[in-house]
Amino acid sequence: MKKFRVFLAVGISLIVCFCLLNLTLPFTDHGSSTLYSEKEIEEAMQIVRNEFVDNECKLYSISYTSDEKSRRELEHCNELNHGDRPYTECLVFETKFRSPMFGGGAWSANRVYDWTWFIARTRNGDWEIVDRGVC
Repeated sequence: MKKFRVFLAVGISLIVCFCLLNLTLPFTDHGSSTLYSEKEIEEAMQIVRNEFVDNECKLYSISYTSDEKSRRELEHCNELNHGDRPYTECLVFETKFRSPMFGGGAWSANRVYDWTWFIARTRNGDWEIVDRGVC
């Protein structure tokens, strides 16, 4: 009976630890910006976070890079823009995340990735993902 209790306690502890690891919120760094308010940066970050909701990847961190990089990458975003209105603003984020435990699709199983995300908007438009991946 005592062995069963120890086994049960260890099993419950492992389950709780696994759940806590999977429920932790990602580290978020809004950085310092003179171009964008914290609210604007947060709105764009939420678009990136939403990309992790339905896939089985685990987001560990998301950080705003810098005003300088965001200004510089606006041209890159406009090169990828197939619409008729040019982007007027760009935010660049860096993320760290883990792929699904068993992989699937283009993912290698249980691997940590560092990706850069390019989020842009047209004048008076909404933020949208323009590009992402290893950069």
